[in-house]
Amino acid sequence: MDFIEVSAKSVDDAITEACQQLSITSERLDYEVVDEGSSGFLGLGTKQAVIKARIKNSISDRAGEFLADVFKAMAMEVNVEVSY
Repeated sequence: MDFIEVSAKSVDDAITEACQQLSITSERLDYEVVDEGSSGFLGLGTKQAVIKARIKNSISDRAGEFLADVFKAMAMEVNVEVSY
C-alpha cells in the first residue's frame, strides 16, 4: 500500500487523523515524520506537522501477498486464504 500524507497541528494529531482516515488503530499504523512543525512566535509563522502513513502489514498479510504473487507468476488462478 502506498503512503498517505497527513498534516495537523502536532505529530500526535496527525497520527490520530491518519488512523481515522485509514480506519485502523495506532498499533497497525506505520508512519514516518516528514516535518514536526513549529508553533512559531506569538502564533505567527506556525507550521503544521506532516507525516506519511500506511497500514502496517502483518506477517500473515505478507505471506498471503507473496503466495498470490507466486501463483500469478505461474499463471495459476488460486484463492489464497491465510489463517494464523
